[in-house]
Amino acid sequence: MDYDYWLRIVQSGGVVEFLDEYLACSRDYPQTKTRSLRGRVFIENFQLSLRRLGYIHASWISQYLEYLKYEKNLFFSSWIPSPGPFRDVMTRVIQSVTPVFARDVYFAEKQVCRLI
Repeated sequence: MDYDYWLRIVQSGGVVEFLDEYLACSRDYPQTKTRSLRGRVFIENFQLSLRRLGYIHASWISQYLEYLKYEKNLFFSSWIPSPGPFRDVMTRVIQSVTPVFARDVYFAEKQVCRLI
């Protein structure tokens, strides 16, 4: 996965930076893994983050809450707050406990830096 590759680059001392130009593009359609297996993609990225960084970045958590609220239609979906201040607080609270999962469930590699 690209995400695993980027994390390994940073952990080995490489630098990941923003370029204001297109280097590649991808197509987004219903049959792609990103669209057809979204829940599984989130879980894989959470596992990678926990193993390599020891925490899950807030943006992943917020996107997952969005997915659960608007795409999964679970019995608790309506309890998930819409984007805004309360969602931000909820995301930060969830993020603050993720290092516990890394310590207790996964072998977390030494944290090199925090990605934005």
